[in-house]
Amino acid sequence: MIEDYIQTISEKVIKNKDFLLVNNARYWEGYTKKRVFFMKNCGSNFVLLEIYNLAEYEEDELENEISEKKENLQKILNSPVEYKIFKVFISDFDVSDKTIDLIKSIQVHDVSIKKFVNSIYINLNNDEVNCYFDRNFPDGGIVEVLIETLDNKNWSKYDENRIFEIDREKQKDYRVSIVSVRSIAVYTIIALNVLVYIVAKMKCYENNVSYFEVMKSFGIMDGDLIKKGEYFRLLSPVFLHGGIIHLFINCYSLMAIGPICEKMYGNLKFLIIYLLSGIGGFIFSFALTKSLSLGASGAIFGIVGALLYFGVQKPVAFKAMFGTFLIGVTILNLAFGFCVDDIDNFGHIGGLIAGFLLAGILRYSEEDRFNIRSICLIILAVIFGGLLHMGLR
Repeated sequence: MIEDYIQTISEKVIKNKDFLLVNNARYWEGYTKKRVFFMKNCGSNFVLLEIYNLAEYEEDELENEISEKKENLQKILNSPVEYKIFKVFISDFDVSDKTIDLIKSIQVHDVSIKKFVNSIYINLNNDEVNCYFDRNFPDGGIVEVLIETLDNKNWSKYDENRIFEIDREKQKDYRVSIVSVRSIAVYTIIALNVLVYIVAKMKCYENNVSYFEVMKSFGIMDGDLIKKGEYFRLLSPVFLHGGIIHLFINCYSLMAIGPICEKMYGNLKFLIIYLLSGIGGFIFSFALTKSLSLGASGAIFGIVGALLYFGVQKPVAFKAMFGTFLIGVTILNLAFGFCVDDIDNFGHIGGLIAGFLLAGILRYSEEDRFNIRSICLIILAVIFGGLLHMGLR
């Protein structure tokens, strides 16, 4: 009975909660009737789920294993990575008070180092789930699975091979194809940005003119001049910056998120997404504001858009790589842009939308369900073609 309950839990946490089997022959024997270990990468932290079948243990054996685990646990506590560990002990009989004390003794709650070990005891004989930690603690739905499976007695039969098969299928959700090993485009763009800034500064000293005048001659986004036919001003501002701080922030942002995007999409596709997102951002600005604009921010938001499209396609892998960080930073930056007058937030929004749609057209995955590529192309043409037409009127 315990084996069937563990089998059903294992199937659910892999399929529905995105856990993977941990199979390390040095410490344990993979998936067995005695115990099974799972891990989930949440980007900023790891969640470990360990399930023990108490029917397979003598009390002294369990005490020795828990003592050994405490020693191994110290290595985890000393690591810089944030861990949440859930140890689930299952029996179909009443265990002794000594066993309960052992189960409780392994718990750790250290907020300062962000390490947590939580113990759960389940007695199948009387349908009890005992959580020896605060139930408000975020457990990622683990306790919910344990209780739901206990209430529903339609359990799967123990089948080790089936668990390995389900685990192999789930691994595909975490798999990320690397198209390009080197971030050639990212560092070329950064070099161009720096070179343009240096040349612009030299022009200021040579001709004794202001930096703003040089930026206008280099191709700052100016709606009036675009209407007169200077369409290059929708691309040239991508490589222009308002000052050293502006240049540093954009180059740093590009270096932070650009390489991973370039590796996933490849050098050429990344470059297309970057440049066309920059143009898309300036089309937004041209159509919806009367302000002058410059900078690589729209193009960088385009990279974010491409990564968000990857998140829609492969949400499990996206969460493992970025957690909620990328989405949170994007929302924060857009909100900040609306609060500060000098920031061209329309350019950011335009770049973000363009990057997302361009990723759908260039497509990270080879799958094209529902003809997504064509749909993204039509939406891109309608939005940016319409805004360009509106701006030129």
